[in-house]
Amino acid sequence: MEKKAIKASIVVLIAAAMILPVGAITQTAYTNDKEQVSTLEISRGHGSVGMDISTSPVTVRGKEIKQVRSISANAMLDGDVQVTSGDGLEIQPSIAADGAGSLLIGMIADFGSGLNAYFTSSSDGGATWADNAVAWQIETPQYPSVDYWGGSTYYGTMVPSSSDSDGGMLYLMECTDPTDFENGYTLTGWGINDLGDGYTNIKAVDIGCDNGVEDWAYGGVAFIGDHGSGLTETPMFGYQMTEDGYSWFYTFSNADDPFTLEHSLSAAMSIDHTTHYAYPIWTYLNQNTGLYDIYTDIFDFGTWDEYQGYPMHPEIGSVFINDSAVSTEYIDVSAYNNNVIIVAQTSQYGAPNKDITCYYSY
Repeated sequence: MEKKAIKASIVVLIAAAMILPVGAITQTAYTNDKEQVSTLEISRGHGSVGMDISTSPVTVRGKEIKQVRSISANAMLDGDVQVTSGDGLEIQPSIAADGAGSLLIGMIADFGSGLNAYFTSSSDGGATWADNAVAWQIETPQYPSVDYWGGSTYYGTMVPSSSDSDGGMLYLMECTDPTDFENGYTLTGWGINDLGDGYTNIKAVDIGCDNGVEDWAYGGVAFIGDHGSGLTETPMFGYQMTEDGYSWFYTFSNADDPFTLEHSLSAAMSIDHTTHYAYPIWTYLNQNTGLYDIYTDIFDFGTWDEYQGYPMHPEIGSVFINDSAVSTEYIDVSAYNNNVIIVAQTSQYGAPNKDITCYYSY
């Protein structure tokens, strides 16, 4: 496990983006008892370059509730609590917690009617799990993502099937009561494949939630997809701007720029519930080095500005994080109380082994 410190709070750097020093910070990390010295460069980003407005989402009908447990509530599997007991494939789990014992899990599973994204819950910190799970009759998705919003509410999303609006359906699952499988779960979606130049072939999604501002605003989704302007596997971002569902969707590159953010591997999203700063982050292929680096664009979700007559959250800065000898591949992010932690699967340049690296602000 490598730890790399960013020698000033990322939040402070972003807020003062115009005076952010562009340069290199030499870091020392220890892996397998060997000293590794690399250069970590933090530089100003360019912010978003494209924005599109989508109208209200469409509600998805055809909800199905499946029994997923046929064993006693306290059944154990090699000493661990068994969430489901089906014979079908169960993969790609995602979990969120309210901090008081309620848990929500999303997964891709086959409970007798083919692979689908299912959601189920625990009300006692995972000691026991519900007998049922809920899904919708949609084209088979992948990689669900869930996050806690506040109260008894969770939100989730998932990677759409490539045949679902050309892979351009951005789903939003709302769970107002994890124990109520009949009425506590709804699914809506924005078809953004024909929005602007088109957002298609979504390949990664992550949702971040915050209930500190409006009671209708879920938060935001960082995702990766193709853009009709000519960008492939490029960072994208979306959030709801009105109560009736109008939403902004962003891109961060122009296809004709000499340097573009493309061929991204992963996306992650977190909102600081104390500052209401939103941190969508992505990895992208650095065309100059052949390594995967990190890009983040920070939004102030606690503030509304106006653009062309529509409300929008202001961008307060963006940052590239480039490590001279490390390729940063798969990432996750957490932000709280003006602190940001990014954890990543990384590979040393030219080395076959993988490491877990933590970048943190202080």
